[in-house]
Amino acid sequence: MDDGRSLAKSTEQTPSDDNEPQSQVTADSQFESEELGRRWELLTEYIRQARADMQSSSDSYDESLLKLSGGALALSLAFIKDIVPLKDAHYMWMLFVSWLAFAICILCVIASYRLSADVQEPSIEDARKMYFGADGDESPHDLAKNKRLGRKRKALTFCNNFSGASFVAGFLLTILFVIINVLQVVRK
Repeated sequence: MDDGRSLAKSTEQTPSDDNEPQSQVTADSQFESEELGRRWELLTEYIRQARADMQSSSDSYDESLLKLSGGALALSLAFIKDIVPLKDAHYMWMLFVSWLAFAICILCVIASYRLSADVQEPSIEDARKMYFGADGDESPHDLAKNKRLGRKRKALTFCNNFSGASFVAGFLLTILFVIINVLQVVRK
């Protein structure tokens, strides 16, 4: 008589059948865990190196611009005081515009310090997403945040480029001013 036991027996797995899928799942889990660990190490190393590189290059660039701009301002003031008196100087507008350019350079460098910090942190989150994948669709809040971040990145790029351009403009105007006025003094 069939009371359902034969059906239950035929659908049950034997111990040897049961071990094979579990060992495959365990091996897959271990592989995924090792892969996850390797990705985490890569991400951590990437973040460490990216921060170090960004900080080093940014510090060098900004420090150079600040020192050179400050030094150029000081030299131009000394030039006016000691070499060509203000009352005898020609093309004073060049000197004033060069001072303005150096001041703009310094202000842009200071602004870039703040913007750099704002931009750097989300870049690390982007790296996490690259190594581990995104957590689904972006919410409207994330989209707005990314839009603001994009504007900050553009502002940072502008500050970096404009500070360099301001320094070059200030430097060239100061050199022209000095050359013109030294030639005037020599001709007298």
